[in-house]
Amino acid sequence: MMNRPSMPILHLLVVLLLVALMGGCSASSAGGSYEPPAVTTTPTYPDWNKWTPVTPVPQVQMTESDKNSYRIDYLSHFAEQLGLVNPPVVPLVTYGYPDVIYPDQAACLAAAGFPGVRVMPTLRGLDRASLPSSEAFSEAWYDCTAKYFIDPRFSLPPTDAQLGLIWDYMTTFLIPCLTAHGVASATPPQREEFVKSQGNGWSYPEATSDDIQAQCRGIVPGGPFLGDR
Repeated sequence: MMNRPSMPILHLLVVLLLVALMGGCSASSAGGSYEPPAVTTTPTYPDWNKWTPVTPVPQVQMTESDKNSYRIDYLSHFAEQLGLVNPPVVPLVTYGYPDVIYPDQAACLAAAGFPGVRVMPTLRGLDRASLPSSEAFSEAWYDCTAKYFIDPRFSLPPTDAQLGLIWDYMTTFLIPCLTAHGVASATPPQREEFVKSQGNGWSYPEATSDDIQAQCRGIVPGGPFLGDR
C-alpha cells in the first residue's frame, strides 16, 4: 500500500491563521470560560456563510499570472506527494473558497468513480478516512484538485486587518455559536493582543461533535476574509 500523501496545503494560510481557533495555542485559557452576550437562537445557528463583518477588510489582490504560477508550483509538489510521474496538464475549471471548492472536488471524484469521498465538516479539506489508497485514486485526486482549486490568495501572508477580522468573527459568531450549542470555551485575548500574536491565544474546544463544528466553523467565510464582500 502506498504512503498516503499529506492533505493539500493550499489553504494553509487559513489553517495557520486559525490554528488558535482549532486547537492551537491556548495561552489565554487560564482565564476561565468566556461568556459572550446572551444570544437568542434556535437549535440551528444562523448560516455561517452569511456572516458579515462590521468593518470589511480591503480586497486582497493577486494577479492572474501570480495565481497561475502558484497553482503550477503547488500541483508539481502535490504530484510528487502522490507519487505521480509526468502528470497531465489539467485545465483549470475555477478558483474558489474552501466551502465551494472541496465539495466540487468531492463531486469530481465521485464522477471519477470514487463516490465515498467526504468533505470535513470544518471545511479544512477532504476527510482522510474517506480517501481510497490506490494509483487510480491518486490520479483522480490530482485531476480534480487541478480543476477545482482553492483561490491562491489564501496563500498570501495575512494582513493585520485580516487578523482583526478573524477576532471579530471569533467573538461575534464563533464563540456565541458554540455557547448557543452548550459548548463552553476559553476567554479570548483582546483584539490587539490577538493581532500582535498573529492569531494565537484561543483554542477551539476539543471533542466538539461534527454537527456543531459544521455550524460553528473555525474558519472565517472566504468572501469576508479576502475582502470580496
